[in-house]
Amino acid sequence: MVFTYDLTTTPIPELTKVRFHIGDTTSATALFQDDEIAMVISLAGSWQKAVIQCIQNIIARMNSDLDFTADMLEVDRDSMRKHWLQLLVDKRKELGVLGQLEQLVTTTKHLWRGDSFQDEEPDF
Repeated sequence: MVFTYDLTTTPIPELTKVRFHIGDTTSATALFQDDEIAMVISLAGSWQKAVIQCIQNIIARMNSDLDFTADMLEVDRDSMRKHWLQLLVDKRKELGVLGQLEQLVTTTKHLWRGDSFQDEEPDF
């Protein structure tokens, strides 16, 4: 598995930025190969969107792992899921990459009955 995390190069490579933001900075516990991150950056269009997609991929992987108990050992992945979901929300805000729901903008308009003879919007 190819792993690169280079903080000495200027400007800092996009791959390194993605690794930093998802906490994938140690080769011994690497979550992604360099080629995987490069592909995600290419498909997403920016390293910021790639960060979000990598976190979503990690969450998807965790959802396929089951919690289990064996004798005195209990593995509950719920706290890890909560951590990654909160990181996803935080990184979306920090990097300015909003999901579909965050992009919705709503306005409130009070309506009144058509037979009320009002010609102005009511003041509630």
